[in-house]
Amino acid sequence: MKVVRGYKTELDPTSEQYVLFCQCAGAARFAYNYGLARKQECSKQGQEMPYAHDLQRELTARKFSESEAQSTRQAQREMRLPQIQE
Repeated sequence: MKVVRGYKTELDPTSEQYVLFCQCAGAARFAYNYGLARKQECSKQGQEMPYAHDLQRELTARKFSESEAQSTRQAQREMRLPQIQE
């Protein structure tokens, strides 16, 4: 019988680290909302849904800083939206 265990850890960031955490979370939220809006727009217009790498290229063109770009790439990978049914 396999036993699965979980561990909890608590972060105690410095004020600088806390600011960076908030910036990364904001960038990820922006990337997710941007991708969602693009997919909804394509659905309404009857176009093919953009792939994650297409959305990444669009966001990269907006010239994010490297920390924001990394967070946005992760958010786009995590975004697995089903086709929107109208």
